[in-house]
Amino acid sequence: MYGRVLSPAAVEGFVPEGQVLIHYHVIQRTYPDGTAWTLRRPEYEITHLNYGPLATNVVIKPRLAPAVFGLGLLEAATPHPVDSGPGRFGWQATVLSVRDQTTRALAREMGVTSAERPEDDCTSAETQCLQQRHPDTPEMSGELLAALLTFEEWVSVPANPQPQLPQARAAGLQVFKSTGCAGCHRPEQQVVLAQPDGQPLAATIAPFTDLGIHDLGPGLADHEVSGALHATRFRTAPLWGIGYRMSRESRPTFLHDGRARSVEEAVLWHDGEAAVVRERFEHLPRAKREELLRFVAAL
Repeated sequence: MYGRVLSPAAVEGFVPEGQVLIHYHVIQRTYPDGTAWTLRRPEYEITHLNYGPLATNVVIKPRLAPAVFGLGLLEAATPHPVDSGPGRFGWQATVLSVRDQTTRALAREMGVTSAERPEDDCTSAETQCLQQRHPDTPEMSGELLAALLTFEEWVSVPANPQPQLPQARAAGLQVFKSTGCAGCHRPEQQVVLAQPDGQPLAATIAPFTDLGIHDLGPGLADHEVSGALHATRFRTAPLWGIGYRMSRESRPTFLHDGRARSVEEAVLWHDGEAAVVRERFEHLPRAKREELLRFVAAL
């Protein structure tokens, strides 16, 4: 099922593909100054497989749904030439455009077909699902898809209801840069937007990403069913909108699989190409660590 979505639910008359259980292992460590911190490492158990067992080389790739705000601006951005992926959307930059992302999600995760993706995510073992395919009559019309794409491309980045004061923001940004976070979470991106008269408009946005893909170490890598480690590279997640999320969500989670319960935990999971930056963060005085975390939490 590599490249497919495991569906734990099904419409009436069909059988779900399986269920996923998440078990967390707690990791306890301390900063050099003695302050304690904890992380939780997820372990996945896939059960109730109604269409046969998974092959041992199938890669388990847990993923949270990405934010949809600011997509039109990110699509217009010019990514950093170093370590850029084939696309600019998705956790691994494998998605080419807002349209590509949307039609994929409709077909693979919701079972809604379109003219561009006229087949859903059935596997060869799901004969009942295959019998219900009608690729010549997509479920979503071109008009409705166009309206959905327009909505997604114009969803703005929500402002933090409790923004930092300019002086505190400037100080936090300085720590963010000096620690090295800005090397991948680039504060600014250049975009070219279309004005109502069709003329291009150059502008600057602040998504805090280079839109590139990076190796963040074995701790965040995917695993095969057999347990073997699978090399994984992730697109730098945009940080804009975090402040809004944290003001609205009772239990916000971060990273590709939601294992991080705070910005601090997300930082501490960084390894691989980001190991040096994480180590700098760990060795900051406690007041500076908290200043950096407040800055990110206010974006």
